[in-house]
Amino acid sequence: ESQKYLKDLFTKLAGWGYDYFKIDGQPVVVGEYKTKKSFMKNPSDDAVALYRQTLEIIRAAIGPQRYLLGCWGMPIEGVGLMNGSRTGGDVVLDWAGGFMPALRTTMQNYYLHNVAWYTDPDVMLLRSPLTLDQARAWATLQGLTGQAILGSDRMMDLSEQRVELLRRVYPAVDIRPLDLFPAERNKHIWDLKVNHLGRNYDVVGLFNYDEGKSEQINLNWKDLGLPENAPVHVYDFWNKEYLGAWENGMTVNLSPTSCRVLTLLPSSDKVELISTSRHITQGWVDLVALNRNDTTNSYTGKSTVVKNDAYELRFVFPRGKNFRIKSATARGSAGNIPVKIANHQGWATTQMVSPRTTQVSWSVVFEPADIYHYPVREPANLFVERAGLDAVTLKWSAQYYLNAGYQVYLNGALMGYTPTNTFTLRGLDPEATYTAEVRTVWEDGTASERKAELKFAIKSLLPREMSLAMLTPLRPGIGGRGIEINRALTGRPLSLRGQRYESGIGARANLEIEYDLKGLFDTFSALVGVDDATTNQNAGVEFVVLADGKELWRSGALKKSDAAKALKLDVAGVHRLVLRVTGGGENQGPQARILADWVDARVTRR
Repeated sequence: ESQKYLKDLFTKLAGWGYDYFKIDGQPVVVGEYKTKKSFMKNPSDDAVALYRQTLEIIRAAIGPQRYLLGCWGMPIEGVGLMNGSRTGGDVVLDWAGGFMPALRTTMQNYYLHNVAWYTDPDVMLLRSPLTLDQARAWATLQGLTGQAILGSDRMMDLSEQRVELLRRVYPAVDIRPLDLFPAERNKHIWDLKVNHLGRNYDVVGLFNYDEGKSEQINLNWKDLGLPENAPVHVYDFWNKEYLGAWENGMTVNLSPTSCRVLTLLPSSDKVELISTSRHITQGWVDLVALNRNDTTNSYTGKSTVVKNDAYELRFVFPRGKNFRIKSATARGSAGNIPVKIANHQGWATTQMVSPRTTQVSWSVVFEPADIYHYPVREPANLFVERAGLDAVTLKWSAQYYLNAGYQVYLNGALMGYTPTNTFTLRGLDPEATYTAEVRTVWEDGTASERKAELKFAIKSLLPREMSLAMLTPLRPGIGGRGIEINRALTGRPLSLRGQRYESGIGARANLEIEYDLKGLFDTFSALVGVDDATTNQNAGVEFVVLADGKELWRSGALKKSDAAKALKLDVAGVHRLVLRVTGGGENQGPQARILADWVDARVTRR
């Protein structure tokens, strides 16, 4: 009877014209098949086979061309029958409760996207009170991964700026992940490699997930598989500006809860098309044909454009040379289309607006142009600040005189370019002594003859005591139901037995938090317990500390009603410190989850 009911129901729904079907609570369904055999007319010990029978009935009823989405989590038993999986929990209109859960499920489940099915991190939200930066980050998460995109805003109520975000990430494109396994941490750099019509370029998303502080990210060409010692063009997609061509890498400054999208293209001795405006993939969706004529120094091409949507082509020039657009034409199905030209030093753009959605043929001709050069001066007042156990930030005075930025060297080797008067160096040996040099640079790559220079060692900059809240864990990611810093997992203040604490780590059960102490500290101390915001009164958890793979301490089972336990452990010479929480009961939903707190967790050295 139940099978006939499913068949009739989904046949009727398909007959009404529905093409998209979402079936919720699927992991629970599989669990019910395992424990409710007494209610079945034809019971079986193979719960997965029973479950797949129901999916086969649904699939047969709706047919192969309609979309079947399994929800929530990872109902892997449905692979081959489901088109997609709603991998995460429900998102809300908030950074911590909306974007971050979407991010965490992307990190954990993206490796299955476009392989087992299309992953769906829940709907994309772009409206206020999310800031424009936050909305841009959410759109970028969707646009650079190719995951299923469903909007959940009243489209007619969105501002023009937020509608623009929608325009640049729809449609979802055929992107395949290189990840083979789930990611334990929230990655700050996402690299989409595109090979299309002879163009090989990278679209790189850079994210700052922190709600309270800005961040500087080092973008290293070698890490991205790009040439190290040759200039690479950089174009800022969301801000619509060219950032120059630089060797080895560059720093990118990010405000709290924001992102940048940079297009990277190795420089050649030719004029290059670096970006188009239609879609965040910058050519994959819109470019149909592309040809370059070196004799006439021109480009011709065909693009699919959208009615009344300004379509831009962005060109960059070899570093140290300058050109201007001599002429540009465009023609669509309704005839010639006016083209607006904008020439800048180092780059140029054309813009056209078609009166209909159609394919447009276009041509752009370049001619040499004058180039402006300014003799830059060396930087002054160079100093260093600690930025972690293996990182420092170099700082110097901002210059009054014109410049394009600065190049930073470490022990004589070029580390990269920064447009501002700071540069963060990471991955350093805290015991070693380094020599840092900074030179001012112009747009053509010419650096100041003189330099600023200093020597430093990280160990001499370290305080005697450090809170773990100040260190970035190797895993898991912070936020989105990973861990929370200086607050419980719910976002509330840390609280044990009525006492609030300002410093600590909020976690959940069945989680490991790993830090690299680099052998620099002697003692680890903390106060552990079940947070007052926990609603489950009966389930307990256990706190465990491991050092370089060896267990140092175990709390025993703790419930909400139990007193917190203090610990102080010898960690001299320890590199990997792991804080583990186990227990919590089975199948704990968000409302019944045990909130486990590591309060005042800190390391000290003699």
